Amino acid sequence: MPEDTDREQSEAAVAANRELFARFRSRLDYEQVYDVGAPEEGEIPRVLYHYTTVAGLSGIISSKSFWASSVRYMNDASETTYAEALIHRVVSKKLAASAYPWILERIPIREGFANPYEFGLSPFIVCFCEDPDLLSQWRAYGVGTAGVSIGIDIRTLDPYRGWPANSVLAKVCYDSEQQVRRVEDRVERWLGRLQSLISDGMNEKHENIFWHAASTSLREALADLFLTFKDPAFREENEWRLIKLIDLREELRLAAEKRSDEQIRAAHDAARVTLPDWPEPPRIDRPQSYAEGLDIRFRPSAMGLIPYVEIPLVCHTGNFSGRLPLVEVVHGPSSHREISFESLRLFLEVHGYGAFTEVRDSMIPLRR
Repeated sequence: MPEDTDREQSEAAVAANRELFARFRSRLDYEQVYDVGAPEEGEIPRVLYHYTTVAGLSGIISSKSFWASSVRYMNDASETTYAEALIHRVVSKKLAASAYPWILERIPIREGFANPYEFGLSPFIVCFCEDPDLLSQWRAYGVGTAGVSIGIDIRTLDPYRGWPANSVLAKVCYDSEQQVRRVEDRVERWLGRLQSLISDGMNEKHENIFWHAASTSLREALADLFLTFKDPAFREENEWRLIKLIDLREELRLAAEKRSDEQIRAAHDAARVTLPDWPEPPRIDRPQSYAEGLDIRFRPSAMGLIPYVEIPLVCHTGNFSGRLPLVEVVHGPSSHREISFESLRLFLEVHGYGAFTEVRDSMIPLRR
């Protein structure tokens, strides 16, 4: 049957593409790029700080989670355009100067080439800072609104139970020379793997899909750089990012399937009320899903509705067992400093953050 032949050819192409992609990814020196997990002890500061409003603090405490917002809705649009332009410039130059300049004909490099949104993954980010009392951050959260910076010790989290799935903590790079070197290094390693596969005849064996796998592997190798490069002008922030990669299509598909199953079950239960012998609904074989079953939520902003997900960071042992590892809270500049500081302290104590959580006032005076 023609349909069977077409299906077999399609399945063979998918299998070949997976094989090629695995070969590109295997035995690469930058293999750690694909390993998403908790950072090792000693790599991060003892405490990292998340700036937010008191309303944000209330939500974080009650949910024991931080809100990770879609990277598309970051406050400063230059946070992505800067990385786009730099990666585009360096990759294009590096490939043009390589032994295979014709690669640019096979893999057109453009701005946004390494943007994870371009190949299915959607990054959601929580921003942290090394400095607990930074004027630029207080300005961002509105002087007079009693903002706070929340200090947490991520190293106290159990990497197997307390660390969120498909998430990585990464330090933002502000040094333009270092950024260029990092991109060049990734491209050189990818070129080495490409040369090896070409020598093995893989491009001839899988002519129709070889360059698709090559392009995808290069984009994936650069994706974390796209998310962690910022303009040197923001250097004082000393930012770290908790990045969660989400396959939105899979999450939405899983959510739709759950709704459908619930509707079928509700209809069946309603029918059984009057027809006790009503048969059980037929079992539906769903394709395997890699979705986590995340609740994609939205919060209003000046730009419209911003999608976000909650990322739980809960300790399972020690002083903060069952809670966030909240070791310090800094009360920001406020027009009602004394009373808002006392209410903040009381709020934290009511929620169990007393003896092991330091609460202190900002050293930055309020401008009147």
